[in-house]
Amino acid sequence: MSPITFDTLASVKRMKAKGIKAEEAEAIAEELRVASDVDTSTLATKMELSMFKSEMKEDFAKIDTKIAEAKSETIKYMFTGFLAVISLLVAILLKH
Repeated sequence: MSPITFDTLASVKRMKAKGIKAEEAEAIAEELRVASDVDTSTLATKMELSMFKSEMKEDFAKIDTKIAEAKSETIKYMFTGFLAVISLLVAILLKH
C-alpha cells in the first residue's frame, strides 16, 4: 500500500482563503499531516479481508459440525443412562 499523502501547503492556502489566520491554518495542517502519517503496510487489503472471512466461515462450519456431533453423542448417552435407570427401577419393582 502506498502511504497517505497530505498536501499541507495547499491545505493552508485553502484555510487562509476561508478566513482562517495563517498561524492557525499552519497548526491545523500540521496536525492533520501528523494524523495522516500512518504506516499503512500493516493494514489489510480487501482481498486479505475476504480471504480471512472465507477462512473464518470454514472454521465456523467445522465448529458447528463438532457441536452437532457432541450434541448427538450427549443425547445418545443420556438416552442410554435413562434406559439403565428405568431398567433398574423395573427390576427393583419386580422383586417386591
